Amino acid sequence: MPNGVQAAAAYLRELLLRPGRYRRKWEQYAERSRLGQVNQLAVAEVLAHYLWEHPRAQGDVDVLPRQLKDTASRALSGKLLSKATLTLFTDAFGFDPFERERLLRLWEGSAHVRVLSGPRAIREDQATALGPPQVKTLALHDHHYLGRDGLPQRHRVIHVIEAVVDGVDRLPYRADTSALTIEVGQGFSGLAGDVYQPTAELFVVDMLLAKPLAAGETATLE
Repeated sequence: MPNGVQAAAAYLRELLLRPGRYRRKWEQYAERSRLGQVNQLAVAEVLAHYLWEHPRAQGDVDVLPRQLKDTASRALSGKLLSKATLTLFTDAFGFDPFERERLLRLWEGSAHVRVLSGPRAIREDQATALGPPQVKTLALHDHHYLGRDGLPQRHRVIHVIEAVVDGVDRLPYRADTSALTIEVGQGFSGLAGDVYQPTAELFVVDMLLAKPLAAGETATLE
């Protein structure tokens, strides 16, 4: 299990990679960016610009982005992420209060917040039961909520996808149980048909996208 600093660094990378204003803030300084990676020098540019306008110590107004590249690299890798550096990131990128609190709780090693990552959530034979994938995942955010009794109450997923073929008009929702209620949100127009079982242990329902995607198009789904 990662320690608090590593968990906070993982969530920090997630926030900066998520499509939206945080990512746009560093991408404006990036000559090039690789899928799934944060450009550290571009992040250093954001930190430097913030310190020029909000100096915290003598010399901050003259700091060069390249001088902050190692700070950004160590913070994003989890090798060295002090509370002061974490605060600099949250201020420079303008993270909202919820994200600031989650980052701090992760950094402090709270047992109530967890960043989970891994190659898959279901077995490989189940993952391939529906044939070759028509989309690839750019970002996936799982939010699990517990009731007063401490048992799982609901699960909210924010999924950013990119179509790898033309004409993608639905996304299969896969589960290992049929005892659940599914509600589609952003990016969907509704559910298509009943639950079906491609394998004995896998339950699937197709969710219709708000509009078909051509290859290379992206969508944010809830």
